[in-house]
Amino acid sequence: DIAAGANDALLIAYPGLRSGEVNIAGTGSVVGNDIYGRYLLCRDSLCRLDFITGWNYTRVTDQIQINTSSTVTEIGGNVPVGTNSSTVDNFSATNTFNGGILGLEWQRDCGVWQSRVLARMSIGNMHEQIQITGSSRVTVPGQTPVTNNGGVFTTASNIGAQSRNEFTAITELGYTLAYRFAPNTQLT
Repeated sequence: DIAAGANDALLIAYPGLRSGEVNIAGTGSVVGNDIYGRYLLCRDSLCRLDFITGWNYTRVTDQIQINTSSTVTEIGGNVPVGTNSSTVDNFSATNTFNGGILGLEWQRDCGVWQSRVLARMSIGNMHEQIQITGSSRVTVPGQTPVTNNGGVFTTASNIGAQSRNEFTAITELGYTLAYRFAPNTQLT
């Protein structure tokens, strides 16, 4: 509990006191697209060196939802039997990158063996967005349910949407080794 500056707990289920459950669902996706050209810088009978330039678009999206539900089963306690407490916390983040590509690719052919080394960097803008929502609901038998903003991990201090732009560099290093079995067959 940040407001109190102390540890806190939420009782969901305990024999003789409460029955309940916690459900957590998360999704994530990564989408990336490049368009680039290779320009020959130098070449000999075995090797070639290319300059790479182009455009990189990458989007990473993550979402998590946490639902809790707890019903009082304790007889004789301070809270009426059958009182249900439920919470919902939603966190959704999206990072979108757009930037130019600069790099080098070196390739060497030695008979049936081929090797490639790639070094490139994408430089540009990362647009970062986050959306946080949450609610809690208490339903006492025979009374009107009460709903409030904020769940277990969401409060008035972090609910809402925020975004910002950051200058970003994404680097990529790669090594590829290939063996040619036949004129049209290669293991990479």
